[in-house]
Amino acid sequence: MKEVRDSLKMVRMLLVLVMSRMLLLIILLVMMLLIMLLIMLLMLLLIEIGNLIECALASLSDHPRIEIRRCGGIVAIEIITTDGGYLACAGDTLRNACRELDDVLLRPLGNVLYAMPPACTTEDECQIIADAMIEVITQVVQ
Repeated sequence: MKEVRDSLKMVRMLLVLVMSRMLLLIILLVMMLLIMLLIMLLMLLLIEIGNLIECALASLSDHPRIEIRRCGGIVAIEIITTDGGYLACAGDTLRNACRELDDVLLRPLGNVLYAMPPACTTEDECQIIADAMIEVITQVVQ
């Protein structure tokens, strides 16, 4: 009789152990799903921010020496030159024009001007960023 009770006790302990490990796995899976959901929402938000800036740059899209592109929230304006690349002459002018801006931080790399807004950027701030990009590009392309 004692052996049966001891066996039942061991079975109970094993069940508790297995159930607790299964519960931990379920909790980990739920946490991973929540993290993936948050990342997807962040990506959608950045895509929307990039789209707002790109739409605000529509006035530049018809210019023959300008190419606008976007990847997620990153928006880039390339000035098409014969000496393209990071050593293009337009790069110096872009850098100087960006230094004069007070309220927006843009990233000029060669003949390309980048905006990399954070995920907390509002619609009004998207318009401010686009206006600053237009201001800098019009100074360089004149």
